Amino acid sequence: MNNSVPLPHESHWPERKFVPVIVVLVALLAAIIFWLSHRIEIQKKKDLANSLETVLKMVQDGLRIWSQDVDADTTSLAKSKSVWGIVEALEQIPYGTHFNLRRPLVSKLKNALMPSIKEHHYLRYSVIQQDGTQVAPEFISSVERSNIYREDQKTIQLALHGTFAIGTPFVMNESHSNSPLGDLPRVIMIAATPVLNDEGKVIAALVFYLDPSRRFTSMAQMGRLGTTGETYAISKNGQMITQSRFGDQLKQNVVALIELRDPGGAVINGSKPFTQMAQSVMNKHSGLNLDGYHDYRGEEVIGAWLWDDELGFGLATEIDKKEAYQSFDMIQRLTWLMLAAIILGGMVILWILRVEARMRQISYANEQANRARREILAMVSHDLKNPLTAILLNADILIKTIPVECEMKDSRLKLLNSMRDAMQRMNRLVGDLQLETKLGIGNLEMRLQQLESRNLINELILLYSPLAKEKDIRLIEKLSNGPLPFCGDKNKNVSDFFKYNR
Repeated sequence: MNNSVPLPHESHWPERKFVPVIVVLVALLAAIIFWLSHRIEIQKKKDLANSLETVLKMVQDGLRIWSQDVDADTTSLAKSKSVWGIVEALEQIPYGTHFNLRRPLVSKLKNALMPSIKEHHYLRYSVIQQDGTQVAPEFISSVERSNIYREDQKTIQLALHGTFAIGTPFVMNESHSNSPLGDLPRVIMIAATPVLNDEGKVIAALVFYLDPSRRFTSMAQMGRLGTTGETYAISKNGQMITQSRFGDQLKQNVVALIELRDPGGAVINGSKPFTQMAQSVMNKHSGLNLDGYHDYRGEEVIGAWLWDDELGFGLATEIDKKEAYQSFDMIQRLTWLMLAAIILGGMVILWILRVEARMRQISYANEQANRARREILAMVSHDLKNPLTAILLNADILIKTIPVECEMKDSRLKLLNSMRDAMQRMNRLVGDLQLETKLGIGNLEMRLQQLESRNLINELILLYSPLAKEKDIRLIEKLSNGPLPFCGDKNKNVSDFFKYNR
């Protein structure tokens, strides 16, 4: 037999209707967080792109200003009469003439150019005539001259045709013990300007040899991002022509000439591939990569780069990807933490609703059980009331019908009175059951009045005397002489008073 109390359908976790709402809210919050995270990532990339391009533009503008300064300085020198006059005089002396005949003019030209050479840190100078003959100075080696002509003939030819030009950086691969350029190889740039006579005719090209690694490095290092950022210049051959700020890390003793190859790339044709940036610059393209690529150190970086036709080389600025996205990574971790907290909060809310619903089910079941118990008590008390009433009536009839002349009248009266008292006690017990039922449904009515406790005590003694006598217990009554009033309902039995009117 199943004694469980059936529950109505709506009592089975009514909060189930809130589950879809909570799930939808959690999903909506998660979608909002992901959307915000995506928007932050997009904005972060825009900010990084702007920063990289700004740094690149700043360095490019600085180098162009430097180029313009070189143009202005060398053009001013070439237009000086003290310079073009000496160059014109040297042109009048045949090249095969002994050097001693030209030495005074070469010395005067050197003295005229030396202040500018020192100020701008030029490596050296030379004067080249229209036929390609170098007339000053004479100590340049033939090997050195052939390298210069081969690498930057276009620059010199532009100067010989009346236009100032700066050549692209190139590597001088040969050395000469008497060369004033020092130990080679090294990166060289040529700045050439036309030398005009008083008639405005180009008589020669005044050529200065520059060290781009020195000038460019100082400018490039002024523009970089963060602690791992680096800006540098790249030749058309994919070589760094500025000094690497990570030279100690690379154990690189040469200030330049680092080939921008990816050390982690697969070997192709016996060598590592150029970095993505270097390949783009070698193709004279500009670009931007915010997703990450490997630089010449093998580190994952983001960067921007460009090719400048006017300068004849490329520029790149990079920063380690980990540092660039450090703040965004922190925001993303916080986003995931918030999402986990939201999901956990939703689960806790669902668990609380589940527990609350279970408590309601238990409460409802208890209420139903109590209601069933009260109904049983009401039924039992009602069924007992009728036979008890009949027995009491019969007892009263017997007491009233005992003959007066009966020899055992007193003993019979005592027996019948005791039986009636027992029936009354049973009637009161049934009344207790009915009272319990009425209390359970809130229908108990009490008519309170002033009563005397002496009568209550005498009633208790009379009630429990037979039981006490049977147990050899003596009941003693000790009451004060004065009245002992209390408030109660005389129609309720003694146990009612102690239960409900204490």
